[in-house]
Amino acid sequence: GELRLASNGYLSKPFDRFGVMSLLESQLKPRGKVVLISPDQEEARNLQVLLGAEGYGVKLFSDKAQALMACSDSPPDFIIIGTFPRESCEDLLAGVKLVSERADIPCFLVLDAVPGRNSKQVTAEARTRKSGAEGLYPLILEVEKTYAHKWGEDRSGR
Repeated sequence: GELRLASNGYLSKPFDRFGVMSLLESQLKPRGKVVLISPDQEEARNLQVLLGAEGYGVKLFSDKAQALMACSDSPPDFIIIGTFPRESCEDLLAGVKLVSERADIPCFLVLDAVPGRNSKQVTAEARTRKSGAEGLYPLILEVEKTYAHKWGEDRSGR
């Protein structure tokens, strides 16, 4: 919905250097300052290393309010919002876009996984009421079995 309109693009995990670089370069801006707002230390570190190696200056924030203040004090060239819960992402995007100094800064969202056009979202009914997770295990086993079978076919076909 609205989330799609507000951001300039998506970074999917695991991060691919070429994917990240082509996304940033699509904005036709020089390699400059990036503000990275992420609650996930590993995600933040991976992106910081990747972007730093490509010549970007990266400022890391886990606190949303501090990040938005930093963006107003000295506007970065890009803002990357890590894997926050959806409502937090919407708040952050709104916070970025509502202030005129920040409105034109390209904003990217990190997604845990982007469904490809050939993939289908699969949901499973939880078979127990305890935590709900138990219902996923049969599904996961089924998927692993299918892939193991498929990979076996691919290898023997070569």
